[in-house]
Amino acid sequence: MSRYLLVILAWLLVGTTVLADGPAGDDTDPVLAARLATLADSPEPVQHYREVRDGGLFSGAVTYTGRLEWREATGELIQWIDTPTSARLAVAGDRVEIQSGTGRPRTLPLSARPGLAAMMSGLRALLTGDVTALETVFTADYLEADNQEWLLHLKPRDAALREHLALLEVRGEDDRLVAIDRVGPEGRRETMTIVPAPDVEQP
Repeated sequence: MSRYLLVILAWLLVGTTVLADGPAGDDTDPVLAARLATLADSPEPVQHYREVRDGGLFSGAVTYTGRLEWREATGELIQWIDTPTSARLAVAGDRVEIQSGTGRPRTLPLSARPGLAAMMSGLRALLTGDVTALETVFTADYLEADNQEWLLHLKPRDAALREHLALLEVRGEDDRLVAIDRVGPEGRRETMTIVPAPDVEQP
C-alpha cells in the first residue's frame, strides 16, 4: 500500500455524510495513470507531516506536526498528532477510533459516515493507480512540468460533498509527494506538507 495513501486519508477524516455520484466516463488520462502507478509503489509505512490549520478569529493559524502510519498486516491507518497537542486516530475496517492525550478511546462505526467512506474509497483508488475508481468520486485535472513537478486537482463530483470540500490540490515532484492543500467551499485553504523525520522519534 502506498505511503501517500496515509497522508490523504488522514487529511480527509472530516464529518461529511454524503455519497459520491458513481462512475465517471471511460476516458482515462494515460499520463495521470502513469503517475499514479509511481505513487502506488512505495514501501515506506510511516510519514511525518506538518499541517497548518485556521485556528479561528482569535488564535489565527495553528501548526500541527505528527506521523501517519499504514499497518498493512492489520489494514489499519493511524494518525498521531504530536504537537501542539497529543491525539491518536485509527481507522480499520468499519471502525474509527479517536483518542485525545491519555484519555479513553472512543470508537465510531465508519458505516455511519457514508461520505467519508466514499472519499476513502476514491483516494485509495488514487494511490493504488486505479484511475477509473478515482473518478467515481472526483474529477481529476493533472498537469506535469518539464522539471518533474506535477499538480493534481481533485474536485468532488457530488454536489452535497462539495458543500464540505471544494478542491484537493495534490502537489508532487517526480515520485515524491510534496504537499496537499484542502480548499473548503468558502475558499479557505489548509495545507499538509510532508517533512523529513525528526532526529528523535516521537514515542
